[in-house]
Amino acid sequence: MYGPSLNFILNKDVIIFRKGKKKSVKLDRKYIIRSITNPDLEKLNGYQEKKMPSVSLSPEDIDRIADYLIYINSKKNAK
Repeated sequence: MYGPSLNFILNKDVIIFRKGKKKSVKLDRKYIIRSITNPDLEKLNGYQEKKMPSVSLSPEDIDRIADYLIYINSKKNAK
């Protein structure tokens, strides 16, 4: 697997590394958008060595992706 799973991620507290420092963050909309716009800024524990590809997306496309990830996770959590 190249990156962390996107299943059941919403509102989980996870350990990330930012500039080599360990930090706990909540996987929320802000985190999703940061991860899309700057994929190497923060790395989930276990994925520090992975180089993520940069993407060129419009702000609207980024919002749509974030909305979709939130939507599918809310559906999974409802089951």
